[in-house]
Amino acid sequence: MAVLKKSTLIFVIVTVLLLTTIFSNYILDGYYHTGSLRGGHKEIDDWNSDSELCFIIRIAEKDISRLFTLFFSILHVNQEENVRIMVIQAYNPSEVKQKRISLLQHIVKTTNIVINREAVTILDIDGSYTSKMYPELKNASRAGDAGYVITDLTIENIIAHRKEVGNSYCPLIAVSNGDNMYSHNFIPATITAINNGYDIVATHFVSRYNWFKDPIQHQHSGPFRHGKDTEIRTKFYPGFIDLGCVVFKINLLETSGYRFVIDSIRKNINKLRDIDFPREYYGLDFNLADGILFRKLAHMKDVDSKVINRALYIHQ
Repeated sequence: MAVLKKSTLIFVIVTVLLLTTIFSNYILDGYYHTGSLRGGHKEIDDWNSDSELCFIIRIAEKDISRLFTLFFSILHVNQEENVRIMVIQAYNPSEVKQKRISLLQHIVKTTNIVINREAVTILDIDGSYTSKMYPELKNASRAGDAGYVITDLTIENIIAHRKEVGNSYCPLIAVSNGDNMYSHNFIPATITAINNGYDIVATHFVSRYNWFKDPIQHQHSGPFRHGKDTEIRTKFYPGFIDLGCVVFKINLLETSGYRFVIDSIRKNINKLRDIDFPREYYGLDFNLADGILFRKLAHMKDVDSKVINRALYIHQ
């Protein structure tokens, strides 16, 4: 009887440990969502994409030491040549100490050695391009526009290169900041949705920032959490989506001409004289530029959008 009780106890302990491990994996993989356990995500096993996904990673100086975390969260299960990372500097490199620039170059080189291919490149996009194009905008700076001018210039660089080398180059785009990280299921889940016919796909996410708590916004969001380090349920609506949680087809930008901010600058150039660009002009909030663009893209004619009901991205 004593032996039986001991065996039973061992069985119970092993069962509990096994169930705990399974449950933990569901949580880490983004299956646990708003109090319910959602299993059977067939798309994780079905992902097989020949389409190249290009991440545009915008970094500030403070992000450089964090980049290993971001790079390997993207690349550690996506080592095939269909995922690439393009790093753009959202600050003026001349104002950054050379040792920090050297560290950035070292991190990129080391990442490529580990991945065994040139998965990460640093793009040299000249942020002063805006001032050259529009001399009226004497106060243009990367910091003032939250990095969106340099982001748009990078996108236009990619579009121009596609015209030279063909549409197989960067047909899918994701834009993120250097202080973010991803679940290993983010790319399989979003790419699978695109392969199933969607043009722009997002996931829920976790943010370290205090998020909005506004009755008007609740009308758009439905059940909505707020505060730090909590899951944010994404909507294609300004204030309810984050830059890094979206993957979309670049042809949406090619056919529409939409950009984060450059398209608005071009249309309103005559209104932009004698103001402090780009912190404020005709009421545009640069903190919402991502949501404004994604809403436009999701509402284009014949465009199918999808929000995956899982938190697969962390806004650190």
